[in-house]
Amino acid sequence: MANRSPQRRKPTILSKDWGSTAVRASLYPRHQGALLREVWNQHPNPWYDERYQEGGFCPYLYLNDDGDGVYLGERIDLNRVATPSKPFFAEVPMTNNEFVKAALSGPRAKTMWERIDAGLKKIIETVFRQVVRDCNETTKGGPFYIDEIALAYPTYWTEVERKKYERLVREVLSTFEDECLRQVRPQIVFHEECLAAANNLFSTITQSDAVMGPVTDEPPLLVTIDFGGHTLASIVKPSGYFLVGKTFVERGGTQIWEQEIAAFAVQTLEKKRNAPLPPNALEDILRIFHHTIKKPKADKIEALSLSYTDDDGGHFLTVPAEKAEQCFWKAMREPLERAAKEIARAASLKYDVRVVVYGGSGQNSIVQAKIKEACEKVGVKPPYFAQNGSRAKETWNVANGAAHAAAYTLSVEEFVSNGAAFGIRKSILKPGARQSDCSPAIDWLSDVAVALDSQSSKYFKTWCTSKTRLKIICDPFLKKGAKGKRRTLDIDRSYDVLELPQPPKGYWGTPSKHIMAAKSKEVILGIDLGSTGVRVMFYRRIGDDHIFDQLWCKNSPAWETKRYGGGQIKSTITPFDGGPVYSPDAQCRGRRQVSVKWVFGDGKGLDSNHPLRAELDGCFRRDDFKKRCKDGLKSIVKIVAKGVEENCKSEGWQVTGLGVSVPATWTYDEQDEYKALLKGAFTSKAIQQVLERNLYFHTEVEAFAHYLMHNAQKYRAIFPKTTDTTILGLDFGGFSMSGCPFRARASPCVDAAAFFRLGDPFGAGGGTEHWESYISEFCTEETLKPDGPDRKKSFLDENLRAQLLESFHQQIAESGVETFREMRLHANISDSIPVLIPESVVKATFEAAMKAPIDMAQKHINELGRLYGASHQCRVVVTGGSARHFEVQRRLRQYCKDAGLKFKPIFAYDTANGSPAFNVARGAALATSKSITVNEYLSNGAAFGIQMLQRDLHVPKQVSGGRVASNNEVWDDTAAILFNQKHRSADITTSGTDRLKIICDPFHGRGNKAGLLLAHDRCYDVVKLPIPKKGTWRFTVDSVRQGHDGERMFLQLSRRRLGEVSTEVPVLHLELYFDRTANCYLIYDGNGKIDDAHRGLALTDDDQLVACSSATTSPQVEEAAPVPEGTPQAKRMMKRTRQMAPMARLPFTPTKRAKPVATSSGTNDTPSYKETRESPVNGMSV
Repeated sequence: MANRSPQRRKPTILSKDWGSTAVRASLYPRHQGALLREVWNQHPNPWYDERYQEGGFCPYLYLNDDGDGVYLGERIDLNRVATPSKPFFAEVPMTNNEFVKAALSGPRAKTMWERIDAGLKKIIETVFRQVVRDCNETTKGGPFYIDEIALAYPTYWTEVERKKYERLVREVLSTFEDECLRQVRPQIVFHEECLAAANNLFSTITQSDAVMGPVTDEPPLLVTIDFGGHTLASIVKPSGYFLVGKTFVERGGTQIWEQEIAAFAVQTLEKKRNAPLPPNALEDILRIFHHTIKKPKADKIEALSLSYTDDDGGHFLTVPAEKAEQCFWKAMREPLERAAKEIARAASLKYDVRVVVYGGSGQNSIVQAKIKEACEKVGVKPPYFAQNGSRAKETWNVANGAAHAAAYTLSVEEFVSNGAAFGIRKSILKPGARQSDCSPAIDWLSDVAVALDSQSSKYFKTWCTSKTRLKIICDPFLKKGAKGKRRTLDIDRSYDVLELPQPPKGYWGTPSKHIMAAKSKEVILGIDLGSTGVRVMFYRRIGDDHIFDQLWCKNSPAWETKRYGGGQIKSTITPFDGGPVYSPDAQCRGRRQVSVKWVFGDGKGLDSNHPLRAELDGCFRRDDFKKRCKDGLKSIVKIVAKGVEENCKSEGWQVTGLGVSVPATWTYDEQDEYKALLKGAFTSKAIQQVLERNLYFHTEVEAFAHYLMHNAQKYRAIFPKTTDTTILGLDFGGFSMSGCPFRARASPCVDAAAFFRLGDPFGAGGGTEHWESYISEFCTEETLKPDGPDRKKSFLDENLRAQLLESFHQQIAESGVETFREMRLHANISDSIPVLIPESVVKATFEAAMKAPIDMAQKHINELGRLYGASHQCRVVVTGGSARHFEVQRRLRQYCKDAGLKFKPIFAYDTANGSPAFNVARGAALATSKSITVNEYLSNGAAFGIQMLQRDLHVPKQVSGGRVASNNEVWDDTAAILFNQKHRSADITTSGTDRLKIICDPFHGRGNKAGLLLAHDRCYDVVKLPIPKKGTWRFTVDSVRQGHDGERMFLQLSRRRLGEVSTEVPVLHLELYFDRTANCYLIYDGNGKIDDAHRGLALTDDDQLVACSSATTSPQVEEAAPVPEGTPQAKRMMKRTRQMAPMARLPFTPTKRAKPVATSSGTNDTPSYKETRESPVNGMSV
């Protein structure tokens, strides 16, 4: 399978942390399911890595001489003085290099600054070279291009330092010609280091759980303290999370401690040697110093014995305990005192306070002891040290956090719907203050009523004096938890938004409705390209209200409006003659037309049985015909784009997501073509960004399913009140039928039903438009037959053909008709001769047009009956224009009866909204708006389990060719829970030949009957696991992380064989993403680069995701010993109940593997339907 072109790059965020001892960078691809990864220094210096950390880039400059370069990269010159570079972003750098200090204050200042800037740019260039290599690599989801650079900076930096940093980065960027840095001009954003580190903390579920403990209605107040090398920085913030107080900073840290030790060493040894101390000797001393201060776990400073080497050999420098302690407190007193002060201030509030400490200096045992002492003193729980025992990645929290912060976005609507409430706070004069005072002392009132929340907005009115001040405040969590109905804000956890202009004396009122109006301007766009018309829908949500506005086309031809419904943009073109290829407001009855839908893929998407297929295949070989078709397609898409942009401009809407419905028979080649057309048609830069990041493809049946589930209360016959329902959705369109199984659960309190996709979508070509083509062909042949001995019928022109087919559609849509009969087609043209179509021809053409979709529907209905039968709540729900025909409905009813289903099929045609043809577009918009975080998914009851296929190789049976196969190739009915909110492990006993896979039941924890086992018929497949050797294995989920947008799940799965001699095997890593179409979490298979994956995906023992094959599903293990007949184990292996079979895969195979085309939340791509359609996780558990 050929790889994608290397030029098809995906956007990614580059984050950088310029630390005191290392420069670190991370890449965070924006596509859904992508994993944040560090930009790893591939050429480290062993000495440098041993002292600081593997993977970082050296930040040291050599400024004391004019030697070989100001920056040497990872090459350490022990004969020269290495100086940390970070202080030199400031106008007055705080460095301990006396030579540089003197140079910057003397006549050589300009030359020194030039050397410094050259060195800083060299460091940036070194990092970018590795970034380019990582971005161009295709094995880890690439290639990428950088569209945003997030730079972390210390709290004490001003705009001067930040501007210099950005200037240097852009100057270096301009020297690179590689596409990953030149495709777009990257946006540069800044994030404070302490805030970035906090973002990284909350990106890891297991770590944030360890800090926060059980979730309660009252979020704890979190004090985060970052003990960096040169500074302490801290913020006060609660979980969930938002900044409460201002960040604060104090100078100090282990780097300052190091400087004091260095000064003592130089003074002592140079006096002793009566000569300058060589740079390599000082480096030795400082290296041993850092090793020493990190090893002891004592509560006091002891004497330090530091070794070094010079020309005379090895020596020791002893730092007395008193001097070492003096140096420590000179460096750490102010940071520790400030930390204790802030902890005490937080404890004075009424909330549960948690303290988190990170940073290199925070690993020192004495620092930790002092922080524990400060917490105990004010009654705060013991602090959490975020980096203890995590040397591998301990200093990447700032770089990774900057990437998370840059990628995370939250709309106003989401913010308010998550529980935020706004209010207006009023000031009063303090006792003793007078109105006549120029600036009287004031207090702020604590009783602040809610002025705006997700449910309503209230008019604020109050009396103001000439000294009254007003400000808007916000409580982000007011509406969450048990106190969600309170009408006043919690002052202690609210923050200031904006102080309003001081009002004159009198009564003043402030309406809040304009805020709600602004909030409602974000819309999701749904587009449904039908056979005859394009339907466009705008969807937005205000509070609990779901608002749909359709793009109404006023120029639809009257004939087509009558036949197909008004408001659609005409989607038929006339490429067969020399006239205009597309006339949006003309009927074009006198010209031959074809649906533009078949222009995608040069007509290859047209069913092979379609009468037009052979003709179009020949036409598409002509360049002029192909160009006319493409021009017509572009014209239609441009009209759609123009209408969308005009509506957005007039209404003030901002498109934040775009969902497109496509046939289930399309491959992703057609989807790529569709995306390119949309990008070429829209001129709005905002929508162009949406096309890059928030474009999703949904099959037509899945889009309708989202609409159906959204309106569950309208279809109460589908959803029982007490049990879950398995739904087989069938959409009989004009040109094709598509279907898909779903699992749904309705609630009497909520209009919408919760659901997820159980199996793969499937499809088949055929429908009433095919039938029309056969009838059209018959009419052509009839008009060429002689009408008596002396004359012939007139040749069928396109105007006459259009009217005859209109008559045909009127007759097949007639209600009350339940048998096939002869058709008499008329045209309102003088001298026209009616065309008689015998009953036999009507039947034959119907069978030719509808056989494939009806047979496909029968196959899946039979499968549904075999799996569930009459004992389960299952429904067949049918929609689509072709399903209105009496024969289609009769056969579907019979198929359900023959399959043993308890209920007849339900034909869902929602005409209450006045435009049923737009329902698929509505569903596409609804599907695109879906978002469920990992925490919500698990809180809703989702559980993952391990299902076993227990092979018994000792009860053989003969199959063709003399080959021996197992009698027990069936999967267990139940699966042990591996992972949910309460469980993290499962023990599995295997025979050495049993197969395992992970499955998921999203509804398991809902209701009172949730047990310790998952039922196979309620689950979908996630991934197959390596076949373990014989024994009892404990599978443990060691860690669970969610991505920055909350829609990615990263699991680390360890495996250990229990017994006298425990056996551990390599850890497995799983990446899952939330699929908006499937409405559940699916396995991410690396941008669809795994060939032939339609049989499923499996993990190998070396943690590689591969396509399922006989090699990956056959035992590669030691032989199991025979099991004696009659033993408990034999009985266990032979006892079987009815098993599920796989849902049928698609009857067509895409020509290429898929790639992600969509991004969620404006931050990262999500694999589109074209990828997930082949993924095994979409299939029903078997």
